[in-house]
Amino acid sequence: MTIKIGVLGAGSGIFSLNLMRDLCLTESLHGSEVCLMDIDEKRLDASYTLCTRLAQELGSCLHTTKTPSREACLTGADYVINTILMGGYQGWHDGWKIAQKWGYRRGGSLHVMHDEAFWTNFYQLRMMESVHRDILRICPDAWYLMVCNPVFAGTTYLQRKYPQVKMVGLCHGTGQIRYIAEKMGLDFDKVCCEIPGVNHFVWLNQFYYEGRDAFKLLDKWIEEQSEAYFKTCPECDFFGPKVVDLYKRYGVLPIGDTANPGGGAWGYEYHSDREVEKTWKEDPETWFNAYFVASAAHVAEIERAAYDESRPVRELIACEKSHEPMVPVIEALACGKVEISLKGKIRTILIPGKLCKKLKKYAKKKRTVSGEIFITKNGTGLSRKQIWAEMKAICQRAKVAASKVFPHNLRHLFARTFYKVCRDVAKLADVLGHSSIETTRIYLISTGKEHNTILDKLRLTT
Repeated sequence: MTIKIGVLGAGSGIFSLNLMRDLCLTESLHGSEVCLMDIDEKRLDASYTLCTRLAQELGSCLHTTKTPSREACLTGADYVINTILMGGYQGWHDGWKIAQKWGYRRGGSLHVMHDEAFWTNFYQLRMMESVHRDILRICPDAWYLMVCNPVFAGTTYLQRKYPQVKMVGLCHGTGQIRYIAEKMGLDFDKVCCEIPGVNHFVWLNQFYYEGRDAFKLLDKWIEEQSEAYFKTCPECDFFGPKVVDLYKRYGVLPIGDTANPGGGAWGYEYHSDREVEKTWKEDPETWFNAYFVASAAHVAEIERAAYDESRPVRELIACEKSHEPMVPVIEALACGKVEISLKGKIRTILIPGKLCKKLKKYAKKKRTVSGEIFITKNGTGLSRKQIWAEMKAICQRAKVAASKVFPHNLRHLFARTFYKVCRDVAKLADVLGHSSIETTRIYLISTGKEHNTILDKLRLTT
């Protein structure tokens, strides 16, 4: 798959390292162009050098370019990733000093947040819209992937003002479910979950381990181990006492910085004064300062790995995919596949090119720019019952017996048709998402009549 991905703010201390590493490690995107853009040429050079060296070492065949020009970066782009922070970290610091001077606290009902409700948003929102206008002018068919803050406010504003926008707002806080699983002693490869919400405000509402309800395991951990863990965990921990308290209140677990200073503005009961914050192991000021230290460390890591020619890049940084959502979204859109969570399992659904075109045409006809494609007159998603009823109506006109009409029959028909073409039950199991081939064989059970036909063709008797 050959596409052009434009990365705005490619010198980011938060996103660049993981983004470049993930691009190099995504085989389906090999041969694509990645254009890195930043007005900070020192950071841009480091990011470009790192990406180029790593791609060569991994044999990824990525064509990496760099430019300080937004227009050059957008020209011919199929996907645009926006990571820009206007004013940089110094702008945040200046804003906090002003806020503190006038008595505002970090945290609590007067929460001075670092993005979603902060003074820099005027400049951020203006920048987001200017990028979108440039996309409409230079690469109107490109997807706009927003990861810079305020994601929620920015995507909401732009989609209301420009309903034709092809935009995805992404929050990387969902990746902290791995931290939760680790603290609970779970093998994350056996975890399946659903984490809905908006940026900096996401909640674990479906949680499975080895296909079984994992909330029972969570409740057991809280009852038996949480108190001991709270005594040793750091302040503002992703699994700290405030996180657990919010879970007990609402029945869903806050993930990432939802319960931390960078996320939800929780009220006085957690942040009324410093003594109350200590009770909940909260220290917003220290947390934010640590955030900046970590960002600076990421920038330093990029520079170290990029320019240390005495050692391969893959020896200086971990060569494994991060859990940032940008590249998986691009891969799904570009390669025609999507991952869904169902019954505690993750399944990859492949969408053929012709079907993609038909779906896009249908969505355009219905003026659907986001969300579900097939909806009712009221704008809600079609239920299984409604789909079943429509199938029965169609089959009645086709004079097909109602007893033979079930949505799952389409899955059986696909399985048998696929197998007739490839004759490989293992490949069919992969496509259907079966963990056991024995499950797949059920779809291929033949009748005695079919077996007799095959036996006759063998001419075993004369």
